[in-house]
Amino acid sequence: MRTPLIAVTLLICASSGAQATEKIWPLLLPGQYHVDEAPTQPGHGWLALTARNAVWHLEPTHLQANRVYDPVLDPDEQSKTGIELTSADSTAIAYLRLPGLVPGQLTTARLLRGELEQPITDESPSPRLLFGGREYDFVRAGETISLRSGTQSSVLEGLVAGDVNSDNGVSLRWAGDLDGDGELDLLMSYTRYNQSGACLFLTQGTPDKVLIRPTACHGGVGC
Repeated sequence: MRTPLIAVTLLICASSGAQATEKIWPLLLPGQYHVDEAPTQPGHGWLALTARNAVWHLEPTHLQANRVYDPVLDPDEQSKTGIELTSADSTAIAYLRLPGLVPGQLTTARLLRGELEQPITDESPSPRLLFGGREYDFVRAGETISLRSGTQSSVLEGLVAGDVNSDNGVSLRWAGDLDGDGELDLLMSYTRYNQSGACLFLTQGTPDKVLIRPTACHGGVGC
């Protein structure tokens, strides 16, 4: 009936006083949300991750939060406690608001093997990427997934892999350079029991031996 309702779990927190921590929304996905799972006033400065004529861009966008009927929590259709996030760009796969991101065309990775949104499982070869003259692939060890390039490997923290019969699933959603440092960044999709979402991984600010770091995850329950 609608996209899964999303709750946001952030790996980036605002500094605050001893009594409270201000919530920051660096990553949002389009769709409908339960109350308190999305901002009612998203504010300014959002960039849409979107493709035009098969070329990916970060585009400035006005993100709107409209009140909608939530069939799970609302007693009737007049209550409308749900929140729907929309923008003029209907092709956007994510909305980002992070330091260092600027509008413009993005350099994307080339898939040498596999496809976008192909689950990473033990039953089939994982996606392989070419970016900046380096090859990358994904390695599974139990429920852990790592990004590997040559002798370097970094765990994609926050992701839980499963087999084809499991509720847990992870797939590559987008790969390329988001922050302009010339290194590979990732947007990974995941599913769990009654949950779905995405995690953003950036290379900016990582130590020399670390390929990538978790930056923000946006996901939640469907009911």
